[in-house]
Amino acid sequence: VHGLVAFRAETELFGLHRDRHFGRWDAETGKSLGSVALASDAFPVEHWALSPEGTRVVWTTVAALHTSALDGTPAVSFPTPATAFRRGLAWSPCGRWLACGVGTTVQLLEADTLAEIRALDWGIGKP
Repeated sequence: VHGLVAFRAETELFGLHRDRHFGRWDAETGKSLGSVALASDAFPVEHWALSPEGTRVVWTTVAALHTSALDGTPAVSFPTPATAFRRGLAWSPCGRWLACGVGTTVQLLEADTLAEIRALDWGIGKP
């Protein structure tokens, strides 16, 4: 496993594996329970977060923000503006929205489509 892991369920761990996939493991035995492969343009992963209900993952790369259901549904991607850099990543507690810092704003996005709901800029610099 590369970097952080999160509990997906009470007895299941979830994390980013070095060979370009998100994996699930039994928390007690370490046995693999499956994985979601990343497309070549969706790597290397800079930040990632598991949804509150544990069924979706969102991650950032230099080029884009990506989200995918863990059932094998193809990822949805939202390009990063050419002059910006994404910082931070968070799910809303209900799992319907995402927040991501980009440039000097915080983007609020609809989690399933990555459509921008609002961009907040408090004039204090990079979030």
